[in-house]
Amino acid sequence: MQLMYQTPSSLDIIQRRDIWRTSRERGFRCQRRLAVIWQPVVICQREVLVNAALALWGLWHLKCFTRRVDQVKQGNRIMRAPAISLDQLSSLPVVYRAEIPPAYEDRNRHMNIRWYLALYDEAGDAMYPMLGLTPEYFAASGAGGFDLEQHLWYSSEVRIGETVVIRARLLARNSKLLHYMMFMVNETRDVLSSLFECVHAHADLRARRTSPFPSQVAAQIDGLIAAHRALPWPAPASGLMGVKATSSA
Repeated sequence: MQLMYQTPSSLDIIQRRDIWRTSRERGFRCQRRLAVIWQPVVICQREVLVNAALALWGLWHLKCFTRRVDQVKQGNRIMRAPAISLDQLSSLPVVYRAEIPPAYEDRNRHMNIRWYLALYDEAGDAMYPMLGLTPEYFAASGAGGFDLEQHLWYSSEVRIGETVVIRARLLARNSKLLHYMMFMVNETRDVLSSLFECVHAHADLRARRTSPFPSQVAAQIDGLIAAHRALPWPAPASGLMGVKATSSA
């Protein structure tokens, strides 16, 4: 049996084209109807998501505000430096001493706040050898240190020509981080001028990342933390920073 193929006529082609166009138009109409049906649903979902995000944002801010209020109620430790006697501070090691030069004076005729941090930075460098972090160690190991967090109190102004001394107290450490405080005493007027709290990291300067303290340095730090832990007065830390301690005061 032989099958015969017939070439479609022009009329057949036109009919098939009309059928295809009709089907496509019906598809478009169906899509438009679905869009009309689903658009309110999509808008509703967006509103729900936005409202949920705003609610979470509000709860987060409420939590932060509540925490701030609680901290203020607990003795205003954030805004006011604690009362510490100079006799108590005398048990801490002196790491730095300086006479305030005229260049540090601002329009209020006292040392500008930027120089407090500069003095604490100098004191931090001077404290390194006490921890076993000597210039020779840094040169041989390629290590260094990064400050990760700081908090300062300004208790009493420092005037030009006055002499300040900075004492250090170690609070805690873990394998990479050290939590400590410094106290700036105005020796000219015998008052506590400022407190400084810091979380400091041992760092590999080649990788530019924090790295563990060497064992001999860690042991030396632990000895100082233990000695400072034995002091009869608690460290007046802010409570806003710290480390999960391997060793703590």
